[in-house]
Amino acid sequence: MKRRFLFLIFIVSFILATISADTLADVVTTEDVAVGAEVKSILVTVLNVSNNQPTGAVGFGNISSAATFASALQYLEVTCGSTALAWGVQIYTDNASYGGEQKGGLIGANNLSRVPLLWRVYDGVQNSGTGVPCTNSEDWAFVKDKNDADMNGSWPGDGAQIEYRSIVASTGLGAFPSPGRSGSSPVYVYFGADFSGVSSQSYLTQIVIEVYNL
Repeated sequence: MKRRFLFLIFIVSFILATISADTLADVVTTEDVAVGAEVKSILVTVLNVSNNQPTGAVGFGNISSAATFASALQYLEVTCGSTALAWGVQIYTDNASYGGEQKGGLIGANNLSRVPLLWRVYDGVQNSGTGVPCTNSEDWAFVKDKNDADMNGSWPGDGAQIEYRSIVASTGLGAFPSPGRSGSSPVYVYFGADFSGVSSQSYLTQIVIEVYNL
């Protein structure tokens, strides 16, 4: 059973082309919450790729109009856990107002075009100062949206879709960039995005990171 009382929300916005970027990340965390014999907890810290120092923003900076894929300038440290035998932490967007069939990603402020957002998870900081390059979508997970047509069924659901949502579980790390990895809290989430063919404007989304019990 999934319980939604533990979550983190952050907002990502950025400008394409030569316009000065305005990035913002609002972080909401909770204390440990007990339900019966179960205790869940989550804490998320935004860190700069360049120096691994805490910051209040997640973004991609200035993006060239000729760009295809790019990596975010910040990453997340996610400290989490549950006393349940089977649990996990999932990631998804909530772009309810977007009209496309696949809603996951960053949504344009002017014309509601969409930039696919990607993630990878690791059990340690990657390549201090440079992060994780994103040059294509291979071995990256597309961030799913709560309102996607293929998100139907019980949460967290069964089959392949859960692989695109679970960054870590009681069985180990999420499946991207590779399945079958062990790992424990904290875990580190890096982001990429596919800017191919999108127009120059502000893009933003709301991402939920959430502890669930099976």
